[in-house]
Amino acid sequence: MRNILSITARDALAHSTLASAVVPGSNNESVLNVLSHTVQTGSISKEVAKRLSLMLVSLARSDTLFATMRHSNAPAIQL
Repeated sequence: MRNILSITARDALAHSTLASAVVPGSNNESVLNVLSHTVQTGSISKEVAKRLSLMLVSLARSDTLFATMRHSNAPAIQL
């Protein structure tokens, strides 16, 4: 989670995407807020963790964040 937050601090697209993606069942909290809160407190409920996990997998599959890598001819090690 710290790594994701570190990346979003340097990447405006990642930051805005995670800030606008809402974790279901979290009182309309964004993925970014849930990650930040979890890192700060060191805990997360099982239900929120499950929903957050599903959201992160969904975002990882999205073209919004990874389209340029998916369509690149560069070797995976360079990406």
